[in-house]
Amino acid sequence: MNSANETPDSNLIPALLACLDGLLASDAVPEGLMRGEIGWLGDGLSDPQRESTGARRAENRNEALNLASAARGLLSTLEVGGEIPADSALQLYRALDDAVSRIGAAMRQAQADRIRGLYVIIDPEVTGGRDPLDIARGGRGRGAPGGARAGGV
Repeated sequence: MNSANETPDSNLIPALLACLDGLLASDAVPEGLMRGEIGWLGDGLSDPQRESTGARRAENRNEALNLASAARGLLSTLEVGGEIPADSALQLYRALDDAVSRIGAAMRQAQADRIRGLYVIIDPEVTGGRDPLDIARGGRGRGAPGGARAGGV
């Protein structure tokens, strides 16, 4: 139950801090990212007696994205409720957006690194009756010509 001077939104601050702690402790977030941007949070809003939730860090990039999303939602609620000043919230929004952008870029690069080899796209409608597998084998043997029409291998 809330005390008389405690608003329901102020109970969201520990949840926001837990999300941020989990992000900062994660290997998925590039070193140094967000640390400066959330410094104001430690000075102005956090309870000096609180224990860090860093042990509950995001274990992978998907979890880090989920924490960032949750932090953004909590931040929005706290800003609208007047618990966090708009200028400070803007700073944290930018840091969260940067974190999401960098984590997403790392995820896309990891996916791109998994793609190896030659990929031949064949439209069976324009093969002139030739077997698409034969066309693909021909592309492998001679290299797929850049800009060639399907079936023109």
